[in-house]
Amino acid sequence: MLLAKNYYNLAKEHEEVFRNILRDLKSNREERPLAEFIPSNLSTEESIENIFNAYTAGFRWGKPFTITSFSRPEKPRAYIGIGLSIPGIFRVEELEYIVKDDSSVRYLGCTTIGLGF
Repeated sequence: MLLAKNYYNLAKEHEEVFRNILRDLKSNREERPLAEFIPSNLSTEESIENIFNAYTAGFRWGKPFTITSFSRPEKPRAYIGIGLSIPGIFRVEELEYIVKDDSSVRYLGCTTIGLGF
């Protein structure tokens, strides 16, 4: 839960970037990892607290989409972890973005950071 709390605070601190990444996931979901699990109605305009509660908080087993992390380790990069944990599959992907001066984002690629069955 510590990772989730850290992401919540960082998402609040970098709210525009976080929302732009969510908007990218929503509008380009067919080209992103785990596309079939990214909700077509992904919340992008709710409060950060509501987004966190919908996609991260609580027991996530059986939930097809989870935001596992968000980080801004260095300018101009940002990362978001997304995953699923359903019977027979556990998978987490970390997506990398370039953040432009206006806080818009460009998807660079992803790394699988967790995989299990």
